[in-house]
Amino acid sequence: MSHEDHSLDSLSQRLIALEQANRRLRWAVILGGLLLPALLLHGCANSPPPTLELPSKMTLETLQIRDANGRVRGSLDADGLTLFDQRGKRRLEMRITEEDVPSIRMMDGQEQPRLSVTVTKDHIGIAALDGHGKTRLAWEVVSQGPRLTLHDESGKTRLAVQMEGDLAELTVRDSQNRSRVRMGSVGNEAGLYLADADGNQRAQLQVNKGEPALLFRDAQGRLRAEFVLDRSGPGLTFADESGKPRASMSVDREASGFAVWDDNNQQRLKVVVQRNAPLIGLLDEIGEPRLRMIVDDNGANFALFDAEGRSIYQKPDP
Repeated sequence: MSHEDHSLDSLSQRLIALEQANRRLRWAVILGGLLLPALLLHGCANSPPPTLELPSKMTLETLQIRDANGRVRGSLDADGLTLFDQRGKRRLEMRITEEDVPSIRMMDGQEQPRLSVTVTKDHIGIAALDGHGKTRLAWEVVSQGPRLTLHDESGKTRLAVQMEGDLAELTVRDSQNRSRVRMGSVGNEAGLYLADADGNQRAQLQVNKGEPALLFRDAQGRLRAEFVLDRSGPGLTFADESGKPRASMSVDREASGFAVWDDNNQQRLKVVVQRNAPLIGLLDEIGEPRLRMIVDDNGANFALFDAEGRSIYQKPDP
């Protein structure tokens, strides 16, 4: 064999060996690619889950909360918490004022406050407002007691309910802020009071210590009529424009009657029925009887008296 043939044979053997080595390398790469993910998954399954360490303190000027569409729905800053609707309108605010007064405000879709809550040391208040910013309902608790007020569209108080100690009272006012109806209870007394357009009390219904009474007053506040039911029985009294009683009717256990007074507050006429015996009497200006008519078990009797009270005429004769 020539030297040239020997070189060719040696080169052929080297190529065959190199091809075999490449073939083994490809198989190793393929097996490695198949086994490596399995080994990684096995290692992950047996390894403890990673822990997320959060910082113990966070310092932020503003924290915003966004929905899935990226819209801001909540904001927290040094002033307080604000919540927004889907249109970005403020709908709820929680604040602590510079005077350290916590407050909550709820707004409508136009960002107009409609409900507010405030709390202080001596006051708790809830206010409901209309679309124009006018308070229409207010509820508060103060040191004296709770109070509820209703307001008209101009903001004037039209109805108020309050409690203070033993007093519970309801007041209704007109558009001129004058008290027209007042109803209350304190101690053993309860009453209903009605006033005219000038604010003068004109009618009163009350119960005091179990005795009801109905009173009517004129525009000057003078008592003109009174109906009372006391322990003795019912009674009705009428007074003149000066407030003096002029006529009365009453019923008690013993009798029922009617009486008339003059403008000097002197009784001048009385009509009484007592034990089925009717009596009519006329009196002079000093209250002395001058005429008497009576019907009793002995029959009818008629008598006239002088200024000294002496009988000057009587039938039947004594």
